[in-house]
Amino acid sequence: MSWLTARSSVLWRRERQSTTHHRWLWQLTTALLLCSSCVAGAVGADERIETSCQGTEPLVSSAVVWPRSAQQRPEPTANCWLDWEQAELLSRNTPITWVDVRTAGRARLHPLSGALQIPLAQLPERTFLQGASLLLIGSGFDRAQLTNVCRQLRAAGFLHLYLLEGGVQAWAENGGFIGGMGFVRQQLSAEEWAAASTTEQWRIITVGVPASVVDRLPQPPEYQLTFSTAPQLISTLETLLEQEQKTGKHSMLATIVVASDANYLQFLRRQLPLPRAAQSIFWLEGGWEGYWRYVEQQHRIVTNTGRSLRRPCGA
Repeated sequence: MSWLTARSSVLWRRERQSTTHHRWLWQLTTALLLCSSCVAGAVGADERIETSCQGTEPLVSSAVVWPRSAQQRPEPTANCWLDWEQAELLSRNTPITWVDVRTAGRARLHPLSGALQIPLAQLPERTFLQGASLLLIGSGFDRAQLTNVCRQLRAAGFLHLYLLEGGVQAWAENGGFIGGMGFVRQQLSAEEWAAASTTEQWRIITVGVPASVVDRLPQPPEYQLTFSTAPQLISTLETLLEQEQKTGKHSMLATIVVASDANYLQFLRRQLPLPRAAQSIFWLEGGWEGYWRYVEQQHRIVTNTGRSLRRPCGA
């Protein structure tokens, strides 16, 4: 009886080992099959990537055109705007709170010493300031936007709200301290100009920009100067300033000078300095070429949004 029991135990162990062995073989076979599928898929993906890489076309078309602005030009509100002398006269009799309402990025990059930093959109919520005399400091190229804001805030209870003529440009011109590095008076980046063109109308003067590409600017230029007529730039700007002084109104238009490229821009700035009173006149950083590189960059971002990254050819 003991022999039979021992024999049954041996047979049971052998059967269990055999079952375990078969299970292990089945698992190994399944894993190999899955692995081969993964390899085949990866190879196919590589082939698709290579095909896509070889057939890639340039993403940016030369026909890209920046959307043109179609905003109406608001009439200036005379009692909203103060020049620097008027602001100083007001501050002698009334405590003034200077408020920097430029974009948050610009305010952080180049903070104004002694001024509160309040984004323009948040100002209506600061009702505790309604009784104070507020002087808003903008970018200097936001006249239409700030004029409308002044009307709205005064109607909402900000009765002693004023706007500094020239914005941060006037602040810098009259010795106001600006923190950070790299602040250049009367110069706009392509990004700033593109953003401002959605709310502002501009007077555009091109210098040395080919006539074949001026239709790609946000708005048609009012003056197109060639390399040979570039010396007329300053006389043209002085004429515009004189017209404003004769009418007694500050124009709702900011003027921007678009040179052909960065090198010619630097040449113009050295040879033809802007008039001291030209706080609403700006140079476009990088000129036409810098502007168009920005447009192409934005077009690439929009075109590739939601797409997977492509493998570089030869990688």
